[in-house]
Amino acid sequence: MLGAAIAARAEPDISAPQALERARQGKLVIIDVRTPEEVVAAAVQEDVDVLGISILSGAHLTLFPRVLTLMREAGALDIRLVAGGVIPDEDVPVLREMGVAEVLLQDTPPETIVARIRDLVAARPAG
Repeated sequence: MLGAAIAARAEPDISAPQALERARQGKLVIIDVRTPEEVVAAAVQEDVDVLGISILSGAHLTLFPRVLTLMREAGALDIRLVAGGVIPDEDVPVLREMGVAEVLLQDTPPETIVARIRDLVAARPAG
């Protein structure tokens, strides 16, 4: 529900249930703590446009390469991968170089998160 809560705060004219429904319509699937294998499988199964993963543990340089490998193996590199959470500034270019489409740090305002996700979805090739 965190994704819906963020969307509701960034778009104050809608309620949390409306935000959740919009999230569903936009192919946003909110998954709690899962393994990289479970996350990629769910993203592929639900045919999502964007896969956002928030990491607070500091394991981003271990987990994101694994997620990208799994996405590659699943033929799902058309899904835009977004990193969020507590990520040191010096790791942002490393994540982008490995194939992460966007890195949204812990101090990113909710309306910026929503705007960036919308931009990524709009830029995704059709098909």
